[in-house]
Amino acid sequence: MRSFFYIIAVLLLMAGCKEPEARRPLNVKTATYMDESVERNKKILAHEAETIKTIIATDTLNTYYSSAKGFWYCYNTKDSLSGYTPVQDDIVLISYNIRTLNNDTLYSAKDIGKINLKIDREIVFPGLNEGLKLMKKGETVTFLFPSYLAYGYRGDTDKIGMNTPVRCTVSLLDIIKNEAL
Repeated sequence: MRSFFYIIAVLLLMAGCKEPEARRPLNVKTATYMDESVERNKKILAHEAETIKTIIATDTLNTYYSSAKGFWYCYNTKDSLSGYTPVQDDIVLISYNIRTLNNDTLYSAKDIGKINLKIDREIVFPGLNEGLKLMKKGETVTFLFPSYLAYGYRGDTDKIGMNTPVRCTVSLLDIIKNEAL
């Protein structure tokens, strides 16, 4: 009986002393996944740019300008007298709406209301922040933002879907200069 226990103990030791096996990852992300993602995003951006260029070409009433940041805009109301445009830490009072490129209203100016924003300090979508820096008090500008400058690949989780380029008409009602500058 004693030898039986010794044999069992030796067998357990032999079974337990083998080399440990490395655990393999369940999903291995490869470079092809990243390459596919890059290609997909390039196609989305190219399609959005083509759509925006078509809108600009068919809108013969307005003159559109291309910004260095990658969006397009036209002036609905232009103020040629005022020379000041907001800079970082200035506070602006604005009213704006958000529409699809097909002019379907997502958020009206009434829905959003008049809001105060501190330039480069508030959490708004990047295109709006950059567009405000081009405006002067009293101006109204229509911006055409590609999705990466609007709400990106996530949307706003409400009315704006993923990868949705938007059209915003923004009125800059007031600029309060930062006195610390």
